[in-house]
Amino acid sequence: MENQIDFDKNQPKNPYLLPITVFGSLVVVFLVAVIFYEQETSKSKADNGLDLSSNPQVVILNPNGGEQVEPGSNTEITWKLTGGVNAYVSNVAIYNGPELVSELLPPSSRWNSDTVHWSVPKNAITGHDFRVVVRVAQEGIAMVEDWSDGPFSIVPK
Repeated sequence: MENQIDFDKNQPKNPYLLPITVFGSLVVVFLVAVIFYEQETSKSKADNGLDLSSNPQVVILNPNGGEQVEPGSNTEITWKLTGGVNAYVSNVAIYNGPELVSELLPPSSRWNSDTVHWSVPKNAITGHDFRVVVRVAQEGIAMVEDWSDGPFSIVPK
């Protein structure tokens, strides 16, 4: 009986089940490897500052609709930035309807404050359809933006 396979008591007695057992073990090893890889990948994303579970959010506080400013006056544009890792304000701009009026922080800026001061030009066009947009980036990637909830006005003195 030299050709007989010697199985211990934990192995299947049918030699045709051996490939299934080995195959099943490979599947388990593969699944463990995939799980380990996913954990390491997530960890490295967090180590690189990209915590995708905490995307940044920005909300404009002022002007957010209904305010009136005069040409030649100074106005604070404020917002609240939360979440994200290494998130920063990359652009603040003012629009009159669809038309860009002014970029207070040009695109690709790195602003870590929650306020920018705007000196309304003395020769500013007056009107009632002005809005602010604040754009946020994280690790150089544009992430989110917020617009004023409603328009504000530039009114003559």
